[in-house]
Amino acid sequence: MENLLKEYQHLLFDKATGFSITLRYSGSLKRQLIFCNQTYADMAGRSREDLLSTGDMRMFQTHEHTHAQSLQMQTEIENLSPFTGAFAWVHPEGELVFIEYMALPVWYRGRLFVIGIDRYMHAPKHRVSYH
Repeated sequence: MENLLKEYQHLLFDKATGFSITLRYSGSLKRQLIFCNQTYADMAGRSREDLLSTGDMRMFQTHEHTHAQSLQMQTEIENLSPFTGAFAWVHPEGELVFIEYMALPVWYRGRLFVIGIDRYMHAPKHRVSYH
């Protein structure tokens, strides 16, 4: 993982790119944030400390995925298949901020992680659920 992080280290300080690492659990949809840059926190509208202390990042995001699609995505993650998508952050004041992402799943020391690279979308490319 150290080599992978070195490859992406330039993104850590990029003002236009959110960078995150989430811990994933086999057989679960839970996403626990273990690292993010300041841009990621700004996109979320929360402090890095608040995000890192959250047990499951799904509580701050909207998704258009059905439960079946979420399970399929989890299978792809467990098979280490990179993927892309879009979602909206729900800011504390209720504002929605639309994001498109790239995700790279990796196994490291027996644990499953997803490295996320997020960018702002100026307008949603597809319908996003608002609840």
